[in-house]
Amino acid sequence: MFYSNGIKIVPLDIAKYLTPRALAFWIMDDGSWTGSGLLLHTNSFSESEVDCLIDALHANFGFTANKRNRYGKWIIYIPVKDVTLLRSIVFIHMHKSFYYKIGIKKE
Repeated sequence: MFYSNGIKIVPLDIAKYLTPRALAFWIMDDGSWTGSGLLLHTNSFSESEVDCLIDALHANFGFTANKRNRYGKWIIYIPVKDVTLLRSIVFIHMHKSFYYKIGIKKE
């Protein structure tokens, strides 16, 4: 479902699979904290696939995510205004060693 002819793809029904736990795992794998929000590194996907992911993030969680072009590839940015909501959704599913990816420093 996530590969076509050996190439990673975003299925059109991705929103069905994008649970809080899946989002937490995605962040632990491909997320990075910028100090002003979260980036999801979706560099291997097409612009339309990134749009599909953004739509799923909005539909499932209410995020106002947007795409950014970085070196000719598309990434997703979740702004700082959505971070409190983001944390409330994914925190319990994340290992503490990855809290830095949602802007929480280790104690």
